[in-house]
Amino acid sequence: GVTPEFLAAFTAELDRLHLVKLRFEDFKDERKAVARELAAQTGAQLVQQVGHTAVFFRQPAPPAA
Repeated sequence: GVTPEFLAAFTAELDRLHLVKLRFEDFKDERKAVARELAAQTGAQLVQQVGHTAVFFRQPAPPAA
């Protein structure tokens, strides 16, 4: 599955970019399940998945007042 280190890095990229494209080099047989797991664990939407590539989007957090 997804390691805590990868999840932290992926979450940081979503915070920074809001739209992340991920290519699955490993887990090719489980890529659909792993993509859904990543979306669920990060609060992102799985926008598109074609072949070995998945695109995730997460709304930016509102600015602190």
